Amino acid sequence: MHATGHCCTRLWQALRSSQQRIELRQLTAYMTYSVHVEACTVAGCARGPAVSLTTSGDLPRNLSAAVVDNITASSVHLSWTDPHLPNGRVER
Repeated sequence: MHATGHCCTRLWQALRSSQQRIELRQLTAYMTYSVHVEACTVAGCARGPAVSLTTSGDLPRNLSAAVVDNITASSVHLSWTDPHLPNGRVER
């Protein structure tokens, strides 16, 4: 079993031939992975087609503080940057 994420991290997991199921853990939120199965015998190895999957989103992390640009008697201008780890599509 092989999995690749955004930065091409590879996970190699050797399984007994009787195993037909595995749980991949400690994956990154809102990350697309490509997974394929490879079977090997003494004659060599064959690789199945890859399957892509995207893990569920999570709360954004590493938010920066808002910056006050201008304060008047009736308004204030604020600015901020996107979260360092959005963990999904930021909607508001």
